[in-house]
Amino acid sequence: MGCVAEYDLGTAPASWDFLQFLINARLKFGQHFDVSFREGPVNGFREDRMQRSLADRRAIFDNVMLPALKLVGAGITHEAGEGVGYLQIDAVKAANRG
Repeated sequence: MGCVAEYDLGTAPASWDFLQFLINARLKFGQHFDVSFREGPVNGFREDRMQRSLADRRAIFDNVMLPALKLVGAGITHEAGEGVGYLQIDAVKAANRG
């Protein structure tokens, strides 16, 4: 098993925040990692506090999140992985460390 970053769609949004998740995963694992998506309870996603429709969440997943994997050379796996945050603070702390 290689390095696997897990994105939990039960707690994390289907949004542009996924790009920050990929940055954090790359900081944690280096250039070679795969992503495992854990499905959320509402048609595969979390309960949306922003009231985005299921169609909007699916569109972001299909048209932003999945294509973004190619940008960093990551693949998709169904293996369990390590949780990686999607907040910018992880990248800021890494930058502050040098």
